[in-house]
Amino acid sequence: MSPKRSVPSKPSGSEPKHQRKMLNIAEKVKLLDMLKEGRSYAVVGRHYRINESSVHYIKDDKNIRSNATVTFNKTAKRAVTSGKKAML
Repeated sequence: MSPKRSVPSKPSGSEPKHQRKMLNIAEKVKLLDMLKEGRSYAVVGRHYRINESSVHYIKDDKNIRSNATVTFNKTAKRAVTSGKKAML
């Protein structure tokens, strides 16, 4: 009978496997410009190190350009908009 393989020990600490990547508004506008130039979703995703489906999601979001013109902080990760005050 062959000896059992040793199980690699887990690294100490509770580090996540993959760090979450969140682009700020200025980077999202540059991403849209790259798509407008004719680059593919895969190329743009590799450039920003995000998934191709995330590139599709950013492109489909209609409010990014309007948020970029309105917001004061271009390095913001998200733009918060409020809904109607009175909901009956």
